[in-house]
Amino acid sequence: MEPSRYPNQTNDSKRIESGEGPDHYKDKRFVETCLLMEQTAKNVFEATGNLNAAIWSATAMKHIDRLGTKDSTDVYDELLKIENYAHRARTGEWIQK
Repeated sequence: MEPSRYPNQTNDSKRIESGEGPDHYKDKRFVETCLLMEQTAKNVFEATGNLNAAIWSATAMKHIDRLGTKDSTDVYDELLKIENYAHRARTGEWIQK
């Protein structure tokens, strides 16, 4: 993956190695979530030409990457978010409740 385009952004992996940052990032982050999101958006846009699909896929990737890392968050609620973002990326619509 290429480095972040945002020069003022802190490097999460260095913060985690030093013990800084939120607990749900410690001992997990090998790649910054924003880099995964950027690469996902790029891949989806190149494959589909659909900017909305790229954005919602990247958002789903963010939640996938963080799944199970926050003690205060129910994993099943997070899975529903992922499903909803992926559905919107595919169809352009939110899942009807």
